[in-house]
Amino acid sequence: MKKYYSILGALLLMAGCAKQEVNPAETPENPTPGKGGVTFVAGFNTKVATDAGVSTWNAGDNISVFSVANGADAGASVGTNLTYITFNEGACASFTAEGGEVPASDKYYAYYPVSPKYPSKLNAAADIGFAGVAANADVVDYRFMPVTVNSGATFVFHPWSGDSRSTNTSPVFYASANAPAHEEDPVVLTFHPVLPLLELDLYGRGTLKQVVVAFSDPSTDVFAQNNWLTAKGVLDLSTGVMTVTNQSASAYYKLNVTLKEEDRDYIELRENEPMKLKLVVGHFNVTKGLTLTFTDKDGKTFSKNIWTDKTVSSYSSDGKVKHIRQGISVPYLTLTPDTVEELPAEGGTSAEVLVNTNSVWGLKSKPEWVSVNLPGGTDGDLLTFTAEANSGSARSGLVVFETLEGCECSIVISQAASAD
Repeated sequence: MKKYYSILGALLLMAGCAKQEVNPAETPENPTPGKGGVTFVAGFNTKVATDAGVSTWNAGDNISVFSVANGADAGASVGTNLTYITFNEGACASFTAEGGEVPASDKYYAYYPVSPKYPSKLNAAADIGFAGVAANADVVDYRFMPVTVNSGATFVFHPWSGDSRSTNTSPVFYASANAPAHEEDPVVLTFHPVLPLLELDLYGRGTLKQVVVAFSDPSTDVFAQNNWLTAKGVLDLSTGVMTVTNQSASAYYKLNVTLKEEDRDYIELRENEPMKLKLVVGHFNVTKGLTLTFTDKDGKTFSKNIWTDKTVSSYSSDGKVKHIRQGISVPYLTLTPDTVEELPAEGGTSAEVLVNTNSVWGLKSKPEWVSVNLPGGTDGDLLTFTAEANSGSARSGLVVFETLEGCECSIVISQAASAD
């Protein structure tokens, strides 16, 4: 016989769980809740969770739960965490013990996710994992990791390569709850994101293989204000606050994001459809802005600064995490056409070439025997290339242009050999 739980009282405060009933599936692997053990009902709260793409449960999702012995304070050790599983779909789900059960208590703590979903191997440079986990190690089963409430779990946060047209990091959520008023009622858990969300909407042309997000002025915005973007730290499950444990490591003052799309190890930018980059980030309060360094599929790099004219914080004044969204026009520079016909030996001028850019461009380098009609300009400029008379063998050279951000493009100018 199925057992139904009405979500009352505290559940009315839960986003997506208000006034719903949870009907767990009864299967041999999912014994009906309430047969002698503590059950949990869980949902997600805050807009940051929804914006991060985590607002509903899927059948088979796990949470890790701890209980504090009756009468113990929040600093008491709770030993090994235990895993609970749901067979529900939706914003609110009922969880039952997958193996051992936590003892009944007056206080419970939990975190999600229990284990990494992407990929099947951990890579220290690109994935979310735990401190001390070697690169390419087998997927770690987090449920048996010893954890205490105050010393918490030690996490390392890194971005991972995302799917088509979007890249996300895996958020971590925590929840705490008191024991229900009636023993037969489930414990209500409302999960909150531990870290802020930085969303960058990238527009432009061309390709991107990697994006690096870093503090523009580390001396001002990092060391002085103790800021970080991704770091190893201790998560206090009694408060949901993460304390960084390696603040001196400069590697954690930047995010390295590898991009891919379908079967390619890069993505194609589009001017009218953004490539959404959702990143779980750390605590920062920058006054000098962030620097984005882009690498295209050919290995060329260029940079752009954002928020250089204002202070931006990833936490609100009351300490709550924020969702920060910023549209980014990724600098591009192309020429149409990208080739010109060979110029005659006696000298001559090419047909016009159109400059396509969303920035300011300038001439970076050219062969001595080639002149360009414009030293720099903006989008829509028309270029011509003039070659001096050639008294020797056939020759060619590269004319290189560059935007203020360092985005480059080039064109080959060739000239026929002298008839003499």
